[in-house]
Amino acid sequence: APAAFLVEPLVSELCEASVEPAPELALALRELARADGSGSVLRVLVAEAAPDPPTPARLACLAAAAAAPPVRLRNHFEEAAAAVVCAGAASEGAAAAAGDWARGLETGEELSELLAAFLAKMDRGRVDPASEAAARAVGEIVAAARAPPTDRDELLGALLPGSLWAGDHDSAATFARSLQALIQACGVAELTEAAAPRLCEALAQREAAGGGGAVATATFDALMPILQHGIAGTAAHRRDCAESLALLSQHVDIPALERHALKCAGPLVRALTDKAADTELQAALLAALSVLLERAGSVLRPLVPALLTALVKALDGPPSEVRSAAARAVAALALAAPKVDVIVKTLGKAPVKAGNVEALTAAMRAL
Repeated sequence: APAAFLVEPLVSELCEASVEPAPELALALRELARADGSGSVLRVLVAEAAPDPPTPARLACLAAAAAAPPVRLRNHFEEAAAAVVCAGAASEGAAAAAGDWARGLETGEELSELLAAFLAKMDRGRVDPASEAAARAVGEIVAAARAPPTDRDELLGALLPGSLWAGDHDSAATFARSLQALIQACGVAELTEAAAPRLCEALAQREAAGGGGAVATATFDALMPILQHGIAGTAAHRRDCAESLALLSQHVDIPALERHALKCAGPLVRALTDKAADTELQAALLAALSVLLERAGSVLRPLVPALLTALVKALDGPPSEVRSAAARAVAALALAAPKVDVIVKTLGKAPVKAGNVEALTAAMRAL
């Protein structure tokens, strides 16, 4: 590779151009980076890509730098992150360069270092253009990497709060798409264990801050596989996932909720009838079912018989949080059912129990 003092003026002049370099020139830059044993060409490419404002030519330099040997790339992760975030705040296309860098990495340690450079650019307490650009780049890196990242807790801690941001749904959707890339890379079953408690915590903080407003559809779509798996899977995460589902379902728009309601209700009913479910879990499952019935009841009509059977069973017991929650769910079911008389007859069967009377009263009030 030629020395840096020969390359620098050429690259500097190229970066002053307002148009994207010709394909053969971009290829030549990549070949220079690939043959760069000392790292001198790489330093020039990264340095020239960083200045503001970003241009197609500067982004081409950053993409070309990705062809350098991984051992050289590691020395410039922070500068690359700064350049991508600076450019990404103005142009969504800049994140693709981050994916190019990830594609050439050979070890999990290198991937972790690259991700850490971008996570450091994110302000965890807010969503601003720089944080959004960094989140977009993280999604590209995760999707392009040869193996799933090991820094799952750090990635979830950065992406979940942003995806729940209600101030700007477009920005929240950027975080949600990167979260979806993480789920696809790691697998739903593998990620649920880490994601379930973190999501529950993030939603609790959101509610404590005043509810936060509506949830972006992209966020709801991205999180559904985690929640459905968590409710249907081992008992360890059922309560967290049920509580999260209830909160999210209250704040997402109805068309998005209707798309997922049927797939969510089945696992909730099966978990509710599990003999190992304690009272706190039962109450959380019933609360989630109530929200689904209240806001998306029309799509749950095929499940009315199964829902009614499970709810009547939950009514059978002394006064408790579970019985009260079951009564509220029955009231919501009465509004959704195609024939309410089926519910009334079931609740009125002898011997009439106190829980059935409580549920029947709630249903009559709802109607």
